[in-house]
Amino acid sequence: MTFVTEPPTLETSADADARMLRATAEIARILGAGAPLDETLSGCAQALADDLDLSFARIWTCDVNGHLEPMGCATTGEIVPWTGDGDRVLQRVVAQRRSYWAPNLRYALSEPALPWVREAGMSSFAVFPLVHGARVFGALAIAARRPAGTRLLCGLQSAAWILALGVASERANDEAPMLQVANGG
Repeated sequence: MTFVTEPPTLETSADADARMLRATAEIARILGAGAPLDETLSGCAQALADDLDLSFARIWTCDVNGHLEPMGCATTGEIVPWTGDGDRVLQRVVAQRRSYWAPNLRYALSEPALPWVREAGMSSFAVFPLVHGARVFGALAIAARRPAGTRLLCGLQSAAWILALGVASERANDEAPMLQVANGG
């Protein structure tokens, strides 16, 4: 085999696993620190962006009516604008409670919702619902300048589950005093 340029280098699975483990440990630490939810989710998004070398990581939460509210945002390098196309993908993910993966946009040429991501120079894009029990608590969106492998996408799905657990716990703490008042306590 002859390479015109340098042969591609692949990150070893041990390196990828170590980076994902570092990111999820940092998310767990941030969630347990007791800061306000918006600050917490911003820190979690930044940890994902930094540890996993993502171009951006953004987290939305859902109110009780299912409306999405942006909470945490981390961007490395150039700022990638969010568009109505991104909102449509987000709404679809939350409504269907299913992740959306475009791990290599080079081969997703027919994807109508993602021209803005491709134009910004991204190679991969994914949105994960934050689901805990029967409720959707929000969504996590990421983009990277290189194609995302299965290990990264599965790791991010786990990170979304941890984030959902953290948001659910925070919401339960917020709702507890209201329940006590409603029950005459």
